[in-house]
Amino acid sequence: MTVSENIIIGDSIAHKAGEIVEAVRLGKSASPLFWYGITSAPEKENLMYIASSIELNRPCYRSDSYALWALAGSRKEALAIVLELVEKGYTTGNIHHMKDYLEMIL
Repeated sequence: MTVSENIIIGDSIAHKAGEIVEAVRLGKSASPLFWYGITSAPEKENLMYIASSIELNRPCYRSDSYALWALAGSRKEALAIVLELVEKGYTTGNIHHMKDYLEMIL
């Protein structure tokens, strides 16, 4: 998994973000702290995934097909980040090309 250059960090996980990002870059299990990641989706029909740190430790997520776009400390915070990204795409007129738009800004 690659890590976005413009990764979004939720407030509740900011204190552990550096440790988590470094572990993800190295392909290791991140902190024992439970967190959520928002990643790109390799399929055309999906924009992104929200997955827990447990799920993201599975080998299938370690491929370069996925990019970590955001970290959140809770599912609620992850959903808020996704909503913010979609709203930003809508207000900038990119709603019909969201996948390309997200890959461009993240």
